Amino acid sequence: MCHAKKRGRDNYQFFCQSMNAALQRKLEIEARLRLALERRQLKLHYQPKLDLRTNAISGMEALVRWHDAELGVVAPRDLIPVAEVSGLIHPLGAWSLEAACTQNAAWQSAGYQPIPVGVNVSAVQFSRGDICASVAVALQRSQLDPQWLEIEMTESGMLQDGPEHERTLHELKSMGVRIALDDFGTGNSSLSYLTRIPFDTLKLDRSVVRDVESDSRSKSVVPSVIALAHSVGARIVAEGVDSEEQESFLRSHGCDEIQGFLFSASLAPEDFVRFLPRQPQHPPPGVILQLLAGEVGRGFLNKRRVRKNRRLDRTSQISS
Repeated sequence: MCHAKKRGRDNYQFFCQSMNAALQRKLEIEARLRLALERRQLKLHYQPKLDLRTNAISGMEALVRWHDAELGVVAPRDLIPVAEVSGLIHPLGAWSLEAACTQNAAWQSAGYQPIPVGVNVSAVQFSRGDICASVAVALQRSQLDPQWLEIEMTESGMLQDGPEHERTLHELKSMGVRIALDDFGTGNSSLSYLTRIPFDTLKLDRSVVRDVESDSRSKSVVPSVIALAHSVGARIVAEGVDSEEQESFLRSHGCDEIQGFLFSASLAPEDFVRFLPRQPQHPPPGVILQLLAGEVGRGFLNKRRVRKNRRLDRTSQISS
């Protein structure tokens, strides 16, 4: 019945063996996901965003990765729909929020320059009405400043239950959290709706970016979307940038940031940290030792010896 509904009204579909296999796969994913959440077997990887004006890292997106002992690697496109239908999206979403905030706060405490981390939030999470509480808990436990968290929600997700979602977005904005409109170009947003959503970032979907090399319509539409985002004071991020031609086109038309395989795939935290610049007041590990071992260090130690000898001379004079 569900299979028939997906294909529109007033139709029927015959049962086939592939439907049974698909159902069995979903049941297995749900059962294993429950265990994975209990045992904390899920991980977050991070994909960097590149600022096209400064050529520096400007942000990152946290992405759930799951390798199950029985199922193998479970792709997000298989994981998220099962989580939404089963209700497991709520504990999964709460864990993702807290883990991303905690990691970002840890990097900042270690002396890396702060950048926002984007966390995807499902429309199902919004519909339950406690997403603001989940965000507040994640920020409180991690001690992350709200300005370094960006909530990403898809264009189609924001259109669901419009007025209620609008109120939730405004509440999140009042908390100091950033809002990103994800996968733009795949839904049916109206211009009036865009003016009511308090978003900071508009993320251009990869399907639109992909065609700028060959499709004349995309070449016309993309600059218009960039101008639209800028006209409402938002930054625009192009997703799925995989070629230098795409990057050059986007740069020439004023796109703010890019995200995609051209720059980097998503990375485990221990690999991603190599992208992060350090704050000036926090020298990298080993730098102080290197300074002490070099010319600067020898000069510094000599000055300390001179001061120490002077103190000893004054002490001996007083004693005599």
